[in-house]
Amino acid sequence: ACRDRMSPPASPARGQPPARPVRRRLSLKDQGTSCEMMAEVEVLDDGTKRAALDAAERRIQELEEQLQNVELHEALSREQAAAFCAEAESKRQAAVRTSELRTSELQEMVEQASACFETVRSAEASAVQEREKAEAAELRAAQAEASLLAQADSLPSVPEDLFSGPFQDELQEQLRQMSIQLASLEAEMVQKEEDAANALAVVRHENAWRLHVSQRQLEDLDAELAQVRRLAETEVAEVNERLAQALATLSSQDS
Repeated sequence: ACRDRMSPPASPARGQPPARPVRRRLSLKDQGTSCEMMAEVEVLDDGTKRAALDAAERRIQELEEQLQNVELHEALSREQAAAFCAEAESKRQAAVRTSELRTSELQEMVEQASACFETVRSAEASAVQEREKAEAAELRAAQAEASLLAQADSLPSVPEDLFSGPFQDELQEQLRQMSIQLASLEAEMVQKEEDAANALAVVRHENAWRLHVSQRQLEDLDAELAQVRRLAETEVAEVNERLAQALATLSSQDS
């Protein structure tokens, strides 16, 4: 129950300014308890009430406009954050594709280097075989020469006039043919050794050059991958910082 302890204020006369708000002391008593609360309320006239309502409506409109601005800013911030995330993801995928491509190229260079090593080993084995063949041919020639000399030494002595005439000419022709065959065999052996040495030198030079180029390419690839990694880390850090700023702005606006 509410009990008014003061009489109502008198109405202002015509032509006079409205009366100031009157404070009234009200006693609010709970019917079920013995607690009694005292409070002061203002009794306003109609003009003051209308002005207060207008001010409250203007304030509500301002707050609604501010709320709309906050919602718009929040939507823009979310769109920017989504765009930043999409851009960062695109750059990350591009970096991954570049890394995979470089890795494939590196694997191909490694396979080429392995093939070069196999070629070198095969060339070295061929050179060793050719050298062994030349040494065997040289040994056979020496054995043949020694056998001929031994046969010549074992022949019985004959009169000097026995080798005169056609027999001497035939024997000299045979010796000349044998000398030619030995010289040809020695020249062939020397040529094979030179060819094997030249082929081995060429293969070693090509392999050394390919290894040098592969090493330079590997160094360039490592540097490029490191640069891509640094750029990706920088961009991710920037995106995270912008997202943190946007979230902080949204939190401050919500509060």
